[in-house]
Amino acid sequence: MLCGGWLTTVSGVGLIDQPDVPRYRQLADLVRRRIDDGTYPPGSRIPSETTWVQETGFARDTVRKAMALLIEEHRLYVVRGLGTFVSRE
Repeated sequence: MLCGGWLTTVSGVGLIDQPDVPRYRQLADLVRRRIDDGTYPPGSRIPSETTWVQETGFARDTVRKAMALLIEEHRLYVVRGLGTFVSRE
């Protein structure tokens, strides 16, 4: 939910709404920060697409694009039927 320039996200960490930065990049940056700070340690499952959509209010395609970027960067990987996980690299 957007509130006064802040977007409340899954674990309550604020995501600054930056109109000049595409939303998928904002979400990818948030997930990257959570990986780097240990919120999502290597091998852990991150929230589902549905959870991200519900918590951020972003379109499903936006969430998918953010996750695809992180998969391309080898930060995340998908196990079909189980979810999206943080790479161990």
